[in-house]
Amino acid sequence: MQCSSPVRSFTFVVAVIAAAAWAGCGGSGDTQGKDDTQPEVGVDAPAEVDPGQVVDIPEAEPDPGPEDEGPMGEDIKTEDYVPCLGWCGCPCEKNEQCQVGFCISSAEGKTCACDCIESTDCEDGWECREVKNALGDPIFICIPGGVTLCKPCQENVDCSSDLVVSADRCVSYGASGSFCGTKCGSAGDMECPQDYICQNVSVMGGESSDQCVPDDGSCECSELAVELNAITDCFVNNEWGTCFGKRECLITGLTDCSAKVPAREVCNGVDDDCDAETDNEGSDGCVDYFQDVDLDGYGLGVGHCLCEDPGEGFSTVAGDCNDVNDGVNPDSKEICNGMDDNCDDITDEENSPGCLNYSLDGDGDGWGVLGDTKCLCGPLPPYTGVIIGQQTDCDDANKAIYPEAPELCDLLDNDCDGITDPENAKGCEPWYYDGDEDGFGSSVKFKCLCEPQGKYNTKKSGDCDDASPTIHPLSSEICDGKDQNCNGQTDEGDPTVLCPPMGGLELHGTVGCDGKCTILGCDPSYTTPEGAYVPGWHDNNEDFTDGCECQSGFEEQFGGGACNHSTDLGTFPDSGFKMLVGGNIVPNDDDDWYVVDASDPTWKNEPNACDLYNMKVVFTQNPGNSFVLDVYRGSCADTNNICKEGNISEWATNFYAGGKGECGCSTASNSCGPPPDYNHCIATTGDPQECGSCPGEAAPGVNSCSNNSAKYYIKISRDKTKPATCESYQIEISNGLYPWSG
Repeated sequence: MQCSSPVRSFTFVVAVIAAAAWAGCGGSGDTQGKDDTQPEVGVDAPAEVDPGQVVDIPEAEPDPGPEDEGPMGEDIKTEDYVPCLGWCGCPCEKNEQCQVGFCISSAEGKTCACDCIESTDCEDGWECREVKNALGDPIFICIPGGVTLCKPCQENVDCSSDLVVSADRCVSYGASGSFCGTKCGSAGDMECPQDYICQNVSVMGGESSDQCVPDDGSCECSELAVELNAITDCFVNNEWGTCFGKRECLITGLTDCSAKVPAREVCNGVDDDCDAETDNEGSDGCVDYFQDVDLDGYGLGVGHCLCEDPGEGFSTVAGDCNDVNDGVNPDSKEICNGMDDNCDDITDEENSPGCLNYSLDGDGDGWGVLGDTKCLCGPLPPYTGVIIGQQTDCDDANKAIYPEAPELCDLLDNDCDGITDPENAKGCEPWYYDGDEDGFGSSVKFKCLCEPQGKYNTKKSGDCDDASPTIHPLSSEICDGKDQNCNGQTDEGDPTVLCPPMGGLELHGTVGCDGKCTILGCDPSYTTPEGAYVPGWHDNNEDFTDGCECQSGFEEQFGGGACNHSTDLGTFPDSGFKMLVGGNIVPNDDDDWYVVDASDPTWKNEPNACDLYNMKVVFTQNPGNSFVLDVYRGSCADTNNICKEGNISEWATNFYAGGKGECGCSTASNSCGPPPDYNHCIATTGDPQECGSCPGEAAPGVNSCSNNSAKYYIKISRDKTKPATCESYQIEISNGLYPWSG
């Protein structure tokens, strides 16, 4: 039970009563304790006081007798007992019993509300919230948080507080039921009690919410839940179905789920699997029943397995094939009547009563088979009637085959002479001789045949060269100095059609035909009206089948085709600055030139450090090592070429700890040597942070060496010893990014 300061809005007389009640709850202190100047409330004081009522409190008479048992079960003196008169924390059943005017639910049951100004006036787990009293005026009272925590519920409203809209929700625990959580996880939310955790869980309404739930996933009944006889829905589920029931909070605790255990449906008059149907079709113990309309004891169609006999018109025996004729069933005898009397899927079997003899004439062409008859209910091919000739038919299954029949193009020996579809048979067609098997034959060499024979296998004539499979009337003309389509002309037509690119590739240029296909020119680079640059194309391999196969790079739009037109990449300080550039070298004798201003701002006054200057150029993309680089320091003069046709170039300084000074290009193959002014420096003072005999001055702890700032001209070209390709290169240019690797 919670006790707080009495309601501050009541009259002084009521406040006196409040002080007495507060003392009864165990309050003390200047603001909340007992007022020594006020009289105590005697044991005969009334148990209930209406809110706002002025009550005269008689003085308690001293009782020198023995100690009495107090209202809370304690042994106290009668003179110390004060009844709980509807103040903060007093037990209650309705609002009229409480001085504040609100009887609220808590986890321990219903108690009278306590007034407050802020949440610190309330016990832990309680909040100071504004509510409206009976007159509609706002007052502030302490509202318990989590009062419905773990209470069985059926919908979210079951978890709401008495007076304010609650964010507590009804949390689903699966088959065991649903229980109230407490909103958590956001600013202003209460912390979860001990043995509870804050989790995002599924709640009623198909939503999810952060709620306090028990660590072990199970809830017990609180006093409030027992008092309210709280109920939740539960179910039992297995392979046979789902049965629903209830769980409720009783004085003895939370009951087990009242649902029964689903079971396989059997013929017992009970809904065993809880599907709202009793003794369904197909239940254990059912019997197959078949419809028997003609009541001959045999049913028709697919049976229904039922728990109860459906009555007349059904039979437990299947097999009837005509359920409107009681003379047709598996027990009847077959006779010549046009019906399947015994339901064996055969109508009017051979030798049935009433049958006649019929002779074999399989094809009905008048040429029958002697001595072969059957007793049938009617003519049944090939036993169709009278014998009208001698047994000389070579195929009594085809009435077009018999002696003296005309030969037809039908893949048969029609006249029984042992030859099938001879030349000039009725229906033959001209077939031309196709010597080169190109689908066209000579116009003067043919036979009238029923089907192709040997090289007489085409119905198309007009081949002007029956020895060449690429020459025939429908052949496409190509550029080779020959008449491919037999029209009397050579190499006629559009050169782009006569000289198609390989695999349908785009030519990116123009072709011509003069007995053979040649590339006349490639598409040049251009700028679109929108200002976009489109690189030109080149025929590097001089093969028309792939056209102008190589496109120059976009770097061409900035120049860079010669040293004095190098693409300016700007200043590279030795602070680790780097840039990736790339392109393509087309045509094969093309060059790409770049210029870089490599500055050396760290050349001077660098305490305890080495000069960071390291101008490095290296390929990051060089397919097939098809590209080489030349690096010129200072100018494009040959004498300034510090790296000739190499893969990596490096100019670095390092005067720290006995470094090696300046060096030029360094590659795995050592194809690029050091520059002419290569300097070698070894510290001579024994101090690894000093320069010895270097270009420049040194002082303890300071390197003051040469300023290596210079322009570098970088030329990218093809290795003339490698096959020409259309693949692109990429280089990395840096200064001060790497320690010198020389």
